[in-house]
Amino acid sequence: MPEIDPQSTSRPLLRVLVVAKLHERENVETVLRACAQLADVQLLIVGDGPDRKHLEDLASSLELPAQFAGYVPYKHLPNIMREADVFVHAPRSEPWGVSVQEAMASGLPVLASQGVGSATELLPSDRTEWSFEPYDDGKLAQLLESMKDPVRRYRHSRSNHARALERSADAAVQLMMEQLVTTRERIVNSAS
Repeated sequence: MPEIDPQSTSRPLLRVLVVAKLHERENVETVLRACAQLADVQLLIVGDGPDRKHLEDLASSLELPAQFAGYVPYKHLPNIMREADVFVHAPRSEPWGVSVQEAMASGLPVLASQGVGSATELLPSDRTEWSFEPYDDGKLAQLLESMKDPVRRYRHSRSNHARALERSADAAVQLMMEQLVTTRERIVNSAS
């Protein structure tokens, strides 16, 4: 879980991470356009796909120094997430979005489009602080700008980390076990 880094107040760049297949449905173009509206942003895009060349060309035309890392093995993603300040997931529509929960569990603040199911289930109910309509690069840029505040990032990090752990597989199994024990006790008590 990240702590407030005393150096983060003087850190020159907001480190933005996207992990996605580079395909139109993932809406990475909106992230590029939002980042291009801001100063002092470093964008790392992890993933590959048919739209990579188009997205690289767009970043270049926007004069955005985005880094395209390509495919990265899953086991290396936690290290990459530790180096980021904020995770952005922008698909038009996605039933769940495992990467949102993974980023939350790693302690990252998450900004997600309203089309991501896991975001609406896992992130706090005050959507104004983390959510944007797909293709609304202006709103995403505002949200990213707000993440330059290290105290805000820290608050989101702690909240996201706790919520992700509450919804982890281990937590679900523990809850099921507790419910089974309670049900068994109720059956045994009603039989006596």
